[in-house]
Amino acid sequence: MTTTIACIGAGRVTRILLEGLARKNCLPKRIIVTDTNPDVLKKLAEKFPTIEAKNQVDESMSSADFLFISLHPPVVGEMLHNIVPFLGEQTTIVSLAPKIKIATINQFTGASRPVIRMIPNAASYVNEGYNPVVFGSSCPENIRKKFTELIAPLGQMPEVPEETLEAYAIVFVVLEGEGIITSGIINHEVKPMHMVSVGKAEDRGIQCSKRMMLLGIREDV
Repeated sequence: MTTTIACIGAGRVTRILLEGLARKNCLPKRIIVTDTNPDVLKKLAEKFPTIEAKNQVDESMSSADFLFISLHPPVVGEMLHNIVPFLGEQTTIVSLAPKIKIATINQFTGASRPVIRMIPNAASYVNEGYNPVVFGSSCPENIRKKFTELIAPLGQMPEVPEETLEAYAIVFVVLEGEGIITSGIINHEVKPMHMVSVGKAEDRGIQCSKRMMLLGIREDV
C-alpha cells in the first residue's frame, strides 16, 4: 500500500493496528512511529522492523497521509500543540484517544484540517474488530474512501455520530495473562477465563501484570 502513516505512541493500540494490518499483508509501505519511551519503541521496532522509529516528532511527519494519535487523553492537547508545525498539507489527523472531540482537535490544528476519530478494539489484532468511526466535517469523500480501505482489514468499521462513539457496553474475556480490569470504580483482578462486564456509562481501564490477550464482546452502538 502506497499510503504513508505516522503513529504518535508506540503502545498497545498502535501494536493492535499494525498487527491487524500485517496479518492481511496490508501494512503501508512507509510507517513512522514516535514515542518518548525508548523501551516501548524498541519493542515495537523488533516486531515491525520496517518502521521508522523516532523518539520525538520531526519533519518526517509532514509526509504522512494519516497521523494516528495513540495517547491517553490528558496528554493529547500538549501533543497537538507540538505537532502542528510538522503537519503536511495533506495530513489527516486520526485520533484513537477517547473523550477528545473533533472540535477540540480542530482548535489546535485549524478548522480546515481533516480529522477522524476511531475507537479500535482488541479483536482488530486478529481482523475481527469492531471499530466505530466518526469523520469530521472537513473530511472529503476521497479521504473517507482512502481511510476505509486502509482500516478495512481490521474488521467492521461502522460510521456513527460522535456523541455515541463511546456509548457501548462491553464484556472482556481474559484469554491469557493476568492483571486488573477497571469497571467504573471497581478494580477486578483477572486471570485466564475470567470475564468482566463494563456498562455504557462506566469508565474502563486495563493494567497488565502479565501480558494479557483479551476478547472484547460489545453491544452495538
